[in-house]
Amino acid sequence: MNEDKSWITWFLTKHPIGKYFIRVEMEYIKDQFNLFGFPKKVPNYKKVLEYIKGDYIPPENRIRYDLDENIDDLGIRLYGLIHSRFIMEKAGLEKLKKKYENNDYDRCPNVNCNRQCLPIGLSESLGEGCLYMYCPFCGDVYHAENQICSQIDGSAFGSSYIMKFLKQYPEVQQSYEPDRLPPKPQLRLFGFKIEDPKPSDPKWNK
Repeated sequence: MNEDKSWITWFLTKHPIGKYFIRVEMEYIKDQFNLFGFPKKVPNYKKVLEYIKGDYIPPENRIRYDLDENIDDLGIRLYGLIHSRFIMEKAGLEKLKKKYENNDYDRCPNVNCNRQCLPIGLSESLGEGCLYMYCPFCGDVYHAENQICSQIDGSAFGSSYIMKFLKQYPEVQQSYEPDRLPPKPQLRLFGFKIEDPKPSDPKWNK
């Protein structure tokens, strides 16, 4: 498979929502342990999995491969599920850190902050919310500036990785001036504290 022609490359570089995601390593996708529980969540799972592991096929050529028209949508759903687990791993956190350092995500809308945010989903379950932005300095959750985020299922990121990310990279918060260090992050939506989503084991995602 030519990586430049792969479905994953197409999704990350051509699809409008792809820029928010990181590239999941193929070896991680090929490990069935990492995909536990997903067959029940994605129709035509085996066909979709093989598709996203291979080259992108334009719609006009899909009939010869017996592919459904919505296979890209199903592929995005499956990739999002895999993505949510991968960002809990060291390799995934490292890739997220690079996107964070490259200013790929929104900045905090608080005029007294205006620092880099992290993507967050308020639920770990499919279909229960879109993608928001979390400011690790203010501890607030905001609507993303780009309306395309309303089309991203928040479960592709979830919130479980946030604390792990900040523990792995404490300098993210330590870059704040000493006299303005924020308190321990608490999820708040537009300034109002919210309860953390029910925790779920990212390996099993029941």
